[in-house]
Amino acid sequence: MTLTHDVLGDATDLLNRADALLSTDPGFARFLRAAILATDVEDLTAQPTEGMEPVVREAYRHLIAYDGTGSEITATQPERPGDPLIINIVSPDIPFIVDSALAAVRAAGGTVRLFSHPVVQVNNGEVVESDGRSLSLLHVHSDAVADVDGLVRELHRTMDAAALAVRDWQAMLEKLRRAAVDLEKIKSPQRDEAMAFLEWLTEHNFTFLGMRQYSVSADQLVPVDGSGLGILRDKDFKVLRSGAEFVETTPQHSAFMAGSEPLLVTKANVRSVVHRRVHMDYVGVKLYGADEQVTGELRVVGLFTAQALATPHTDVPIIRRKIADVMRKSGVDPLGHNGRALLSALDSYPRDELFQIGVEQLSEFATAIAGLYDRPRVRVLPRIDRFDNFVSILVYVPRDRY
Repeated sequence: MTLTHDVLGDATDLLNRADALLSTDPGFARFLRAAILATDVEDLTAQPTEGMEPVVREAYRHLIAYDGTGSEITATQPERPGDPLIINIVSPDIPFIVDSALAAVRAAGGTVRLFSHPVVQVNNGEVVESDGRSLSLLHVHSDAVADVDGLVRELHRTMDAAALAVRDWQAMLEKLRRAAVDLEKIKSPQRDEAMAFLEWLTEHNFTFLGMRQYSVSADQLVPVDGSGLGILRDKDFKVLRSGAEFVETTPQHSAFMAGSEPLLVTKANVRSVVHRRVHMDYVGVKLYGADEQVTGELRVVGLFTAQALATPHTDVPIIRRKIADVMRKSGVDPLGHNGRALLSALDSYPRDELFQIGVEQLSEFATAIAGLYDRPRVRVLPRIDRFDNFVSILVYVPRDRY
């Protein structure tokens, strides 16, 4: 897109204003420059040039007043109809701030008109060039929302969750690696693939949001005190549901613990407030004693990364095993017409579904999909998840039908 002179002019005028203030108000001048450079130049047209400096100065006031703990969040109501709701979030500079906060605004019914995310150095109450504390300020202009106080509470919850996940990220990696090593003591034919999968998760394929250890007690899973990390530090935070109640264990989960699989991959019953507002991915890793008896579970929640979702199916542990099992079960020649059609169906199968579906059902569905290449027609393939909480439906419609 070609930017007009007017749009570029707004940014240039404000940058010139920042240069002019350097001699009299250097801290604010540096912040104003950083804020303008961190704003999409087209967004600047939503705010007259003369009106932008006062709102940036107000954001600067919040920045230099920050006490250094948690996140400071303010929301200024529109003064007149059509004016934006203005939100300022000051916090240490950590990952996931922008996407998490903007998702919270959208979830509250807001439409973002402008946002700026300068990261600056602050020392002795002003922005400096270097040798200061790195602070983030997320400055957002949004359409008005119905419940501003509710939005501020949700933003606090979101920022706190992001801070917990980032703070405990390394500890969660180390704990998962220890659980992978723990699997070496079992003799299950699924052991090696499970260990490879856990190692794959640590290679930037999973955003770790929370982790908690459980012990087996009378066929139930009981949280181990003090084992929570990330968002699961909160002992009341549960990610499984049975009916309308959130619980630590469900009958289906107990069945998994009694089975031979060393781990499971499914969806939690709780949406993430960090990074993406979707149901979190859930990885349950069995823990074993010296006698190979199951002693507990390491419960991991988070989100598969974009890298993980873009990796070819045949390079992903567990999924590649399922694909191999389906091909072997089919008995077709992988180089023949039917084999290539089946491989194509498996290659295009949704990644989330491949993690959760069993080999028998995957074989049935992939075979049905492969048959659509030669004879296109409407097919509906429903799957109920193993915890009886979700239903996923794949619908195939010939191109000439829409």
